[in-house]
Amino acid sequence: MGAFVNLRARRFGRLTVTRRGPNIKPYRVRWWVKCDCGKSTLVFSSNLVSGKTRSCGCGVGGKVVHGHCVGKTDAEYKMWTEARKRAREKGISFSIALNDIHIPKYCPVFKFELKRNTASGPSDTSPSLDRLNPKLGYTKRNIWVISVKANRAKNNLSVKEVGMLYRALKKRMKWS
Repeated sequence: MGAFVNLRARRFGRLTVTRRGPNIKPYRVRWWVKCDCGKSTLVFSSNLVSGKTRSCGCGVGGKVVHGHCVGKTDAEYKMWTEARKRAREKGISFSIALNDIHIPKYCPVFKFELKRNTASGPSDTSPSLDRLNPKLGYTKRNIWVISVKANRAKNNLSVKEVGMLYRALKKRMKWS
């Protein structure tokens, strides 16, 4: 029997270890893990360390299956994976699950219908995942889905800076 190894906060494939679970026998240690898709499950240490278990089952065969994420689409999954990639590149936090992303029917800013344009890339009416505060990472309370047009207009501005831009434009338009 080997020495106990603490796996908390370690990643194995699509799984992140969150806490220790109940043992079956003294030598059969289990851990609670959270999959990138948002599902939590119990897994044996030996299966994590050996690489036998690398996802909750959603990534079997290299393709993500959204059956357990009721109502989720490939567009939401793509948004989620791209956000995770940007977070890694920028060194900012990423703690959202796939279930935290909700694409509304209409843009909450401009009120037009959101449409996915796959032929020539995103258009002004395509959905876009936005961080409310650009200085913060991708957290459940700091994201929303708006149109590409609204996200581009907002860019990296804070609420205060958007207000400053609005007031400056309004003032400038009075003079013209």
